[in-house]
Amino acid sequence: MSDSFDENDLVEWLKDKAPELSCALAARIALRITPILRDALGEDAAARRTSIVLPGFRALAAANFAGTWPSRFGDVRRAARCASRSMRTAMGETYNEGQMNLIDGREAVPEEFVYIRNLAADAEALGVASSAVDAVAHALQVPIHHADGSKGTTGPDAIGDSVRAAVDAAHFAVDGANGYSEFRSGLLEDGKSVQEVPAHISHFWKAVERDVLQIEEKRRESVSPEKAVQELSGMALWLGGIPTWASDRWADFADDLPSDEIWSVWIDWYEARLAGRLDDPTLEAERLTIPEVDWKQGPAHVNSIIAKSMTATKERPKPGDPELTKGKTYQVALSFAGEQRDYVEDVAQHLAARSVGVFYDGFQQTWLWGRDGVEAFHEVFAETSNFVVMFVSAGTAYAPCSGMINML
Repeated sequence: MSDSFDENDLVEWLKDKAPELSCALAARIALRITPILRDALGEDAAARRTSIVLPGFRALAAANFAGTWPSRFGDVRRAARCASRSMRTAMGETYNEGQMNLIDGREAVPEEFVYIRNLAADAEALGVASSAVDAVAHALQVPIHHADGSKGTTGPDAIGDSVRAAVDAAHFAVDGANGYSEFRSGLLEDGKSVQEVPAHISHFWKAVERDVLQIEEKRRESVSPEKAVQELSGMALWLGGIPTWASDRWADFADDLPSDEIWSVWIDWYEARLAGRLDDPTLEAERLTIPEVDWKQGPAHVNSIIAKSMTATKERPKPGDPELTKGKTYQVALSFAGEQRDYVEDVAQHLAARSVGVFYDGFQQTWLWGRDGVEAFHEVFAETSNFVVMFVSAGTAYAPCSGMINML
């Protein structure tokens, strides 16, 4: 690895690797820029939720499916292509409309009125969102090229080209979400251009490099590519925590998606990806292969179908699952002091990856927002969990939220 890992290192490293690894890395690159889709909302939020955000989430789910269960991508390939095409078309039309609105506004009113500044801000936000959409679309092209390559209908370089395009678009989107500070940081000193690497870009590339190092470790252990990508999908997306630009945008994005359209099915889905929790592949395939006629009816309609599918799946016992007492939501809840969070999060991720119904507060931030902490944790520990596992340490008695041992 180089001291400053970048797209050239990534594409070079992938050259002699199984295509499944390209699918997994491209999917995780796209998932990291998901909060930037919020920039597409603008003034016409309702229409853009239907035309851009919904197919955007569908495309992300398809990329994640291909990156986690590559051998099953054929189950959802048609849905992936439809989502990608719909999302890119709508984003292109919306971006062009935003640019034209700005041009028309400036011609009509040359002075810098507030609404002209708003048009300019919307146009710039749409440019950032457009880069994010491109990253998702190119990430989806990776498994599509992989499938086509097995039939001899695409060249061997197509996967590498799509990975490079996905990571380049994601890099630009991340910089755009941070005011294009990298793009604008070229300073002229003694006739030489000096380019600094901002923290947000460094954080993004360190996360990508961590994925590569994880795969390298599994390769040395002779783990198969299929198993390696599932283990990679069971890891949190960001190294050392979610960066501020992403966490702030995601919190605002979740707030901007109205509850009456049942966006919780996507909010919870994405937060599971952030934490590195694996879902049931059958449920994910059901989500993606809902008929096109339903997707075209908008978020409220299709999200209600997803919610019903999720409920039916939860009620369906899985072979080998521990018996869940009637009326309970979780098989196990984790109680711990704040100083133990890193260790307990690893435990929670391993349990979730093995389809154990686990309550860990880091997985339930949306549910916990705005709730009284004492009441919420009492409900989980005393009423809705089969078992409570207590991680006892010197700081347990003083844990502010999760270590609720004194209540039990």
